[in-house]
Amino acid sequence: MPALALMANADGMAKIIAGGQSLGPMLNLRLVEPDLIVDISGLSELKQAEGSSDELVVGACITHGDIEDARIPDVTRGAMRRVAGAIALPGRS
Repeated sequence: MPALALMANADGMAKIIAGGQSLGPMLNLRLVEPDLIVDISGLSELKQAEGSSDELVVGACITHGDIEDARIPDVTRGAMRRVAGAIALPGRS
């Protein structure tokens, strides 16, 4: 079932997850108790990156690792990759 349909049928008691960095700890502490968790990390539409000579549109599910490992176009001639390598532990998603 498409993600939007799942969300609509959950009557406001659903949470979206794409990596779990924030939602996971909140679930563990029982700060949120959704009836449904919808994982959007597999939606190909959100994993797209399109670049031109001076613009890059990055989908919401592009990971830190995708940037650091140069799996997406980089119109910054390596600046994005260098910055990604300096801001967190290596992402391998």
